[in-house]
This record gives sequence, structure tokens and C-alpha cells, in this order.
Amino acid sequence: MIYLKVTDIAETLRQVCANGGTVEREKFAIGGGFGFSAHFRDPNGNRLGLFSSR
Repeated sequence: MIYLKVTDIAETLRQVCANGGTVEREKFAIGGGFGFSAHFRDPNGNRLGLFSSR
């Protein structure tokens, strides 16, 4: 899976949905203080991940 580093996962997921994508896994803590992640599918069905330190 390809991960994209973003500043704000929640805002990015809103933009994903507004542009035809779907959220597969909402924002969750990675653990150990390493940050947060989320997963989504783009309008073509490709699965991608997001990463943010906050």
C-alpha cells in the first residue's frame, strides 16, 4: 500500500469523499507515539493510506 504524508487526516478524508473516494478505515493511532494513519479508496478503486504525526 502506498502511504501519503498529510498535515490533517480528517480534512484529507473529507476531500477524498467530496471527490468520489471512500474511507475504508478512519483515523487511528499507529501506537508508540509514531503518529496516525487512515485508509481510503480513490474513485478508481485504488487503496491508499494516509500518515500524519498529529
